[in-house]
Amino acid sequence: MAEIKGSITITKKLKKAYCDLIFLLDRRYPKKSALTFVTNHYTLNSKFRNILNRAALSSNTVKRIQKNLLRDPDLLKGRDFHIDTYNQLITFFSLVNHDPVIICRDGVLRDIFSSLHSKNDLQINHELLSQYFTTLSKLKPRNLFFYFDKQRSHSKNHARIFSALFQEFNLLGVCEVHKAVDWSLKNQTEELVFSHDTAVLTIAPQCFDFSSWFFNLTFPHAISQRLSLNFQNISCLKLES
Repeated sequence: MAEIKGSITITKKLKKAYCDLIFLLDRRYPKKSALTFVTNHYTLNSKFRNILNRAALSSNTVKRIQKNLLRDPDLLKGRDFHIDTYNQLITFFSLVNHDPVIICRDGVLRDIFSSLHSKNDLQINHELLSQYFTTLSKLKPRNLFFYFDKQRSHSKNHARIFSALFQEFNLLGVCEVHKAVDWSLKNQTEELVFSHDTAVLTIAPQCFDFSSWFFNLTFPHAISQRLSLNFQNISCLKLES
């Protein structure tokens, strides 16, 4: 992770590639082929391909996600939180470590780490988990439901570690290992979901961008500008002119 810390900026070349990709997505080109075409055209390496893959979304996808996002954290008090564990935890750890993050076109904050590395590299320790649980508790949940990916190494052990922390932080919760976490979360039509997975955010009708909330709560403006690659406010029409 040290190689990318503080070393990425949105160059004019990257902006042009981003806008070209949105142009293609809005015309319903498949994202994989459109992404390959744009990154090859601008000779971008795998790191920037991954960034574009996260940052660029079609206008229709953005509208669907923003419709499903809850903005006011006060509306979360006393509710059950259904959490995409690895998805959320890796982004939280990236923020704590001051690694660059992406503010995507939909306004959702996503990490770079899980785009560039296997989630099997995730090192869970008590100090970071304590900070994570303390932060979650500020939102005053009724119950926490953590969803762990079965295909990930040590997921059952991670679930046991999380379960042991509920009593320590005076929280109620359940840890479950699922074959398809995204499918399970997309079917939570009545519940509040914590994820930044696009496939989940476009379907689940009540979602919360925990990472953005924590980011804005924790970092002063000057630091947040340095840590984040903000694609949300890029005007492609202005760039073309």
